[in-house]
Amino acid sequence: MSQYTFRAAGHEIVVGWDNPLETFFVQVWDESSDADDPVLWVGTTPEEVATVEALGALVLPYGEIPDRLLIQLRKDFALREPPTEWQRQMRATVAKS
Repeated sequence: MSQYTFRAAGHEIVVGWDNPLETFFVQVWDESSDADDPVLWVGTTPEEVATVEALGALVLPYGEIPDRLLIQLRKDFALREPPTEWQRQMRATVAKS
């Protein structure tokens, strides 16, 4: 799993690659709010965000992912490994519930 944080337009934005779920993810917090919950949280289910481009589109209303992070996210994806047997079984168990 990778995770990168940056700030844009009054938001703290966390993006990354979740290998067990085989998805990119994003969490966005409004820095002017005291709320504990993010204003956006996507990439919590298997294969939900399949590409860096799809991730960028989700983030765009809150800011642009810096080029250096886009490059790193593409590397993270290229270096991904298949989920382990245990991870696959956990995904299947969660999907049934």
